[in-house]
Amino acid sequence: NPLHHAGGSSSGSGAAVACGACDIAIGGDQGGSIRLPSAWCGVVGFKQTWGLVPYTGAASLETHFDHLGPIAKTVDDVVQTLKVIGGKDGYDYRQLHAPPHNDAQFIRSLDAALQQTDVKNIKVGLVKQAFVDCKDNVDEYVRCAVQQLNAKKVVEVDVPIHNDMVAIWCSIGLSSQFMTMYMNGGWAPLPRGKYDVDACTTFSTALKSGKVQHSSTNITNLIAGEWMLEQFGAEFYGKGTELARIAKQEYERVMDENELDVLIYPTIKFCAPPLPIDVKQQTPKECAEHAFCNVANTMPSSVTGHPTLQIPVAYHNGLPVGMSIIAKDWDEAKCIHVANVYEQIRGPLKDL
Repeated sequence: NPLHHAGGSSSGSGAAVACGACDIAIGGDQGGSIRLPSAWCGVVGFKQTWGLVPYTGAASLETHFDHLGPIAKTVDDVVQTLKVIGGKDGYDYRQLHAPPHNDAQFIRSLDAALQQTDVKNIKVGLVKQAFVDCKDNVDEYVRCAVQQLNAKKVVEVDVPIHNDMVAIWCSIGLSSQFMTMYMNGGWAPLPRGKYDVDACTTFSTALKSGKVQHSSTNITNLIAGEWMLEQFGAEFYGKGTELARIAKQEYERVMDENELDVLIYPTIKFCAPPLPIDVKQQTPKECAEHAFCNVANTMPSSVTGHPTLQIPVAYHNGLPVGMSIIAKDWDEAKCIHVANVYEQIRGPLKDL
């Protein structure tokens, strides 16, 4: 629907797949930008474990959030793409624990997940906090999808830190965004790795000359990041980084204590809103509020790095509703297993 938001960033990737302009696209995800456009465009998006897909050659925002991943119309298409792009490239230090490129064991695990026909041995946790304040019956659509799975176990779990994840993201991401996207020409200061010198130089020069301009949201974030650094130095970045580590442990503790294979919740808590009549008339405050209103359920696994697969589950008044399936690090196969089985159960989407 061209009158409504496509979600973003990576909005072009989601829209291009949805309208049939291409079969597969790549999204860049620091706060949800593979899953957000996938959810609002009604397609599949897979933000894999942090470091599985090399980020080499892509403009960075914050190295601990940087993810690249596939967007396509089916689970099988994103899996086939992940098999090609996943694994170490020898340049990106984010990939310290990633399997080698074209690793046979990794590829076998993905293929095996696609062969599963049911989830009778899968235990699912529904994160309570992620279902609060949903609109457009999004929570009901996702619960219905989970019920259709007929999993071995479905329980609601309490993860209080889920409500703090946007604030944790901001404490890390805003100052990093200023340092990376403004001071460093869009490339993070990696300890080792491959740098595209021409791209860095071109972007920095164009930014200073005014030939390239940041969006209102980016400008607001950059100003906030610079102010944080001037007022507090690295204090908030340090606190945020520590809380990110604690948050990762909390999600995994909940999964361990409840013997869960995956967590599930709505990708976005509401359907895509109409596009503004004139975006230039929006104030920076309105732009920032709009940009951050839909990330409550996507920023958590951007911060923790856990693999998360978004899949459409329904239409509400002609607008897609998405569901996120989250597993532990390097367990992409669990996300694929559940999503592929659900896709077969769901069949073609209908406007409910």
